[in-house]
Amino acid sequence: MITHPYGPHRTPETPDPEPWTGKAVCATVDPDLMYPDRGNKPAYAQARQVCAVCPVIGQCLAEAMDLEGAAGKDHRHGVRGGLSPAERAELYARQRRTQQAAA
Repeated sequence: MITHPYGPHRTPETPDPEPWTGKAVCATVDPDLMYPDRGNKPAYAQARQVCAVCPVIGQCLAEAMDLEGAAGKDHRHGVRGGLSPAERAELYARQRRTQQAAA
């Protein structure tokens, strides 16, 4: 595994916006690992393995959902919180349906 001294999905020049990012396991791997090519199932599985052992997976997913909002899967990038862009788009859609049904 390649290690780099910077936070999740960030370059060394990008400040960490949240304190939890320093605890992210992906902060210790090559950022390219977390951005697999679309359709590359083995690469997605490898990125998910990083997320699976991460102590801040929940915070990561929450941040991704907040930042991406209603963006479609084509406007979401990388594995965040253990989910692919398409999975996060589907999660957002399910959450919206649940909220609308409760209203």
